[in-house]
Amino acid sequence: SRVRRPPLRPPRIGDIVKLSGPGGMGLQYSRVHGVGIVTAIHKPEQQRKLYEVKWLKSDERMRFHEEDLIIVSDVDR
Repeated sequence: SRVRRPPLRPPRIGDIVKLSGPGGMGLQYSRVHGVGIVTAIHKPEQQRKLYEVKWLKSDERMRFHEEDLIIVSDVDR
């Protein structure tokens, strides 16, 4: 079987993402919150982009940097 790799691009609104992290942090977080959907992209002046994610399992909204997220389902597919 062919395994699909996540796209090598920044997340877009509508992408389904999960949290990456050192060690087992991403896995532990995923048990509580599941996967999330990117709902907004914020670009504060003089700062890096922040991606707002609505977690589907816990219904919480949080903001992360690009390197904190792994795209699970590509909005372009």
